[in-house]
Amino acid sequence: MIHRDALTPVKLSQHQATGLTGVSANGPSAGAGRPLTETVSCNFCGGSDYAPYDRVGAWGIVKCRRCGLCFTNPRPTVESLPSFYTSGYFKDEDKTRFGIFSGGRSSYAGEGINHSKRVADVECHLSKRGSLLEIGAATGAFLRVMRDRGWKVCGVEISRDAVEAASKYEGVSIFCGALEDFESEEKFDAVCMYHSLEHVPDPAYVIERSYELLNPGGVIVIEVPNMDSFDIKWSRKRKIANYDLPLHLTHFTPAVLDKRLRSTGFDIVDVDLYYPEFLLRATSLLNRNRRGAHVEDDDGRPADNTSESSIDKNAPLIVKQKNWKATLLDYISRIFPGWRLTIIARK
Repeated sequence: MIHRDALTPVKLSQHQATGLTGVSANGPSAGAGRPLTETVSCNFCGGSDYAPYDRVGAWGIVKCRRCGLCFTNPRPTVESLPSFYTSGYFKDEDKTRFGIFSGGRSSYAGEGINHSKRVADVECHLSKRGSLLEIGAATGAFLRVMRDRGWKVCGVEISRDAVEAASKYEGVSIFCGALEDFESEEKFDAVCMYHSLEHVPDPAYVIERSYELLNPGGVIVIEVPNMDSFDIKWSRKRKIANYDLPLHLTHFTPAVLDKRLRSTGFDIVDVDLYYPEFLLRATSLLNRNRRGAHVEDDDGRPADNTSESSIDKNAPLIVKQKNWKATLLDYISRIFPGWRLTIIARK
C-alpha cells in the first residue's frame, strides 16, 4: 500500500514546520514564541457567525456560516505582518519555485523555468500591451519579464528585503508598503497577484481597489491556494503547505472568490483549477521521455515552447493553445482540482 504523502513530496518551510506547535519563525511575540494575535470577523460579509473548519497546531481556520469564506482566526496582528517577510521567509526552499531568493538572483532567471503561463494569463485576454501592476511583487522576476516584453510595469510589495533584491538583481523599482499606502493616478490594463491575496489582512479592499485601478476592459489575475483541492484531502503535507499558517490569513475556494469578484463588478473570463499531483507526475514523466530535457513552467506544469530568451517587446502576444489533450486535462482538473487556482476577470 502506498502512503498518501508519497504522492506529494512537499517540503515544509521553517515557519510551517515550527507553526505546527504554534511557534513562528519570525515576527514579534507575546510569550512562548507566539506572535501577537487578533480575532476578526469575516472580511467578505462582516459576519461574526463562523464555525471551526480545521486546525494545525495552535492555529485554527474558521468558516463563515453566511458567505462560506474561510480565514485564520485568531491571526497575527496587522502591525506584526511586515516582520514575517524578511529575507529568511523568501529563502525558504519551497518559495524558490515561485521565483524568489535562490542564493542571489531570483530563480526565475535560472535554467529550467520560464514565465509563459503567467504571461499568457495576461496577454491572451488583451489585444495589446499596456500597463501592469503586480500586488505582492516579491523580488520582481515576473515584472522584469513583462517589462522586457514591452509592458510598463509597477509593483507593490510589503517586504523591504524583497524590494531591495528586485532593484539589485532584476533592475525593477517596486513600491515598498501595503496597497492601502500606494497612491497612483495611473490606471492599469492588468492587475496581477500571484500567491499574495491570501496574505493580506483585507482581501475585500484589495479586490475593490484593483477594480478602481483598472482601465475599462482591463483584467485582474488572482492565483491562490485552493481550499477545494483534491491534493490537500489526500496529503497532510500538502494541506499544511497550502494553509501556510499563520501567514495565510484567508483561504479561498473558487466559488467564494468568483462570487466576490462578480459582486465587485468583474466579469469572470477564465478559471484554471491546475492539475492534481498524480496528473502532474504523469505528464512530467511523459515529457521527459519524449523530449529528454524537462522544462517546467512557473507553476510546475510542463511549459510551452516560449523560452525566456525569446521574450522581448517585439514578440507577439502569447495565446494559449487549446487541443483535445489540453481539454481532457482541464476536464480532469475539474473533477480532481489541484493545489491552487487561477481566476481571471475583466472590468
